[in-house]
Amino acid sequence: MRQPLHAALLALALALSCGPSPAQTPVPVLQQAEQLFMRGEHAAALALLQPLAEGGDKPAQYLLGLLLATAGPSRDLVAARRWLTSAAEADIAPAQLQLGLLFSHGGQGVEKDASLSRIWFRRAARRGQTEAAYALGMVYSKGQDVGRDDAEALKWFRQAAEAGHVEAMNALATQLSAGRGEAVDHAAALDWWRKAADLGSLHALHNIGRAYAQGLGVDKDLNEAVVWFRRSAEQGLPASQRELGIAYATGQGVLQDMAAAERWTRLAAEQNEPDALVMLASHTLKAGRLQESVDWTRRAAEQGVVIAQHELGLMLLEARFGPPDPQAAVTWMKRAAEQGLAPAQNRLGLLLQDGVHVPRDRRAAVGWFRKAAEQGDMHGQVNLAQAYFLGDGVTTDAGEGVRWAQRAADQGLVNAKYLLAVAQQEGQGLPRDPVAAAKQLHALAEQGYAPAQLMWAYALYEGRGTPVDKKASTPWLIKGAQQGNARGLMVLARLLAAGEGVRKDAQLAYTWALLSRRRDPANPHIDKLVADLARPLNASQREQAEKRASQWQPGMDLGVKP
Repeated sequence: MRQPLHAALLALALALSCGPSPAQTPVPVLQQAEQLFMRGEHAAALALLQPLAEGGDKPAQYLLGLLLATAGPSRDLVAARRWLTSAAEADIAPAQLQLGLLFSHGGQGVEKDASLSRIWFRRAARRGQTEAAYALGMVYSKGQDVGRDDAEALKWFRQAAEAGHVEAMNALATQLSAGRGEAVDHAAALDWWRKAADLGSLHALHNIGRAYAQGLGVDKDLNEAVVWFRRSAEQGLPASQRELGIAYATGQGVLQDMAAAERWTRLAAEQNEPDALVMLASHTLKAGRLQESVDWTRRAAEQGVVIAQHELGLMLLEARFGPPDPQAAVTWMKRAAEQGLAPAQNRLGLLLQDGVHVPRDRRAAVGWFRKAAEQGDMHGQVNLAQAYFLGDGVTTDAGEGVRWAQRAADQGLVNAKYLLAVAQQEGQGLPRDPVAAAKQLHALAEQGYAPAQLMWAYALYEGRGTPVDKKASTPWLIKGAQQGNARGLMVLARLLAAGEGVRKDAQLAYTWALLSRRRDPANPHIDKLVADLARPLNASQREQAEKRASQWQPGMDLGVKP
């Protein structure tokens, strides 16, 4: 947090009014030094100040330290610290503030020292330096190198705000609105924002808009919210431009106007406002401007927007709008995962589990599934559950598998409910109960979940938890296979080859075996089945089957007849 140079120089006048210091130099000499510096004549200013400072003049020491801390080519932070310390110890309040700022940043031979920074800020604040009070408020509000203390932050923000510090007014209002440091007081927060707005604060204008949009301290009024957002948006505040874009897109507080929505969103995005970047990527995607959408997504990702990093990774991985770039996709996915985005963590786990575009590492995959699962991501939870059931990258533990599957099932995830049904059917981690398991599998099959349709077909065929009904089994098997389920397609191929429950058709059997292999090439039984089914067919039949398998998409007719 750097105090603007002109403000620091103005503070010199206050220092000079605090009474004479030893061998104090007449004010005109210091003013001449200041004027030289402001004209960019740094060497001349420093030449004038150096002998004065060495002669013990405290205001000259302060000004010399300030110039050495800020003057481009003449910048020397070590020397600046020495002169500022000398002036600060003589109770020159602006020097105390500058010394606090110097220690809060460090650099060029001056070590960052949060403790010393707070000490000097506190001394300066007690001598009326509002910038120092505000700086202390920020330190305690953010917990910068010290435990967060909302009450202490509020105290210093209030001191600076009451002295007219605009940014402190905003910070004080934000604390009051959030109930940080004392009870929530939206009305008081609004009063401070209004005071800051009257002094030209764009952020205060924006926050008043938020108050009207959410009904905080005032009656909710979306029209009035737009008025305040517009005032700051027209002066270039990206957050308000984003809010205006949302208002126009949704027709809240203003007539819906998608062109205006995109215009305001674009203004915010061009200033790298994170949410606006993501919104503009979405707008352009919906408008069919695919490359532009990719470009905005990439820009958001490069600005560190985690959700955009994940989305860009998916775009590059799945070749949605251009050629695939697996290496870049994994890089972006990993960045998002390392910043804690649960969907990215889960997806990275899947890549590592299957060895897709990365070396296979099932243990690392489980680690990423766990990170996502512990954040409540239901897909991470079900993948972690699956790993525990199978002992894939982790020691087999059906109890843990049930625990994580249940957490995902509680969020409504169908494949988690399926895992629990299978566990109940097999007695893995749950008491064995084929009847209850069959009932659940039937319910999930009715919902259209392909693996459940296949398992329900098995249950009917074998009488597991339900009476044997081989005739009823076949339609469920076909439903599962028709969704592209590789295991279902393999079983269907065998039934077609044998004419069991369906009309015998050797060419169709070969067709669906080929498709099963394409959808699950790792199946250890599929290659032999394909070879066996190809043997009785001639070259023309095999060619027709291969063409049909290559063109088939989930949901298309399988051509199976009873």
